[in-house]
This record gives sequence, C-alpha cells and structure tokens, in this order.
Amino acid sequence: DDFGLGFGTSSGGKACVLCPAGRESTQNGTISCASCEAGETSQAGEPCNACGPGTYTNTKASEQCTSCSGGRYAAETGAVSCEGCAPGTASAGGGTNCSTCPPGKASEAAAPRCAICEVGKFTPTNGSAICQRCETAVGPAYTSSEGSATCGLCRRGWFMA
Repeated sequence: DDFGLGFGTSSGGKACVLCPAGRESTQNGTISCASCEAGETSQAGEPCNACGPGTYTNTKASEQCTSCSGGRYAAETGAVSCEGCAPGTASAGGGTNCSTCPPGKASEAAAPRCAICEVGKFTPTNGSAICQRCETAVGPAYTSSEGSATCGLCRRGWFMA
C-alpha cells in the first residue's frame, strides 16, 4: 500500500503515522518526520511552507507564523524576525513595509502609527521623526493648528496666549 507523503512510521515500525504540525516528510518510505526550519510552518501531514510577508517564526517545528507587531514589518516570505520601522515611518500590525509619515505627522523608531503634531508644532516634510516647535523653528510669534505642516502668525484680532 502507498500511504502517501506526510506519514512517518510509529516507534514500533508497524504503522504509518501522520507527521505532526511543524514537521514534514517529503518522500515515501521515511522513518521519521523532519522539523520545519525557522521561517516555515506546516499543518499535520503537509509539507513545510514559508511564512508569508508580514509574518514570521523564529523557531524550528513551528505550527503557525506570528504577525509582526505594530511598528515592525517583514517584507519577504520566510522571515525569522520582523524589522523595526525607521523614524518618520510607521506600520500597523502584520505589515509588509513601513509607510512614510506625511507633513503634519511624525513618528519615532518602530512606531505603529504616525502621531499628529500638537498645536504649536509642525512638520513641513514627509518622513519627520519629530514635530518642531513653531516658536523655535520659525519665530516667537508663530504658532500652528493641530496636524499642521506650516506655522503662521495669529490673524488680526487674535493674539497668542
């Protein structure tokens, strides 16, 4: 009888046994199941497959891949770890890349999202790591609204408090 791939033999050698999750048998007639490598997983009786982009596993014989946490990403298949996003970029959980923060937002390294600049702060360019204070970067009479890419003077009839 041909019991197919994905089976090994029991310790007594008399019966074929399905390879457990995280292990594989890639040819007929094997007497044991091999562990999947780090970056790979398998279901019971199935061959090992690389973790998809945005996921990883750093141990052998893993049953499932883990999604990258917020602020981290895995661009390629078969990842054994997730990379941290650079300052000025961000990634939600399970990310395959990091998105550049737009003007008016900024992020530190390994951030899950870009933070909106507070009132009185701004970022004029894409990819800012920090929001700059208007009074320091432009002048003492300048301010901005929340999430601003520029600073300005208070309009006529208004004053800075």
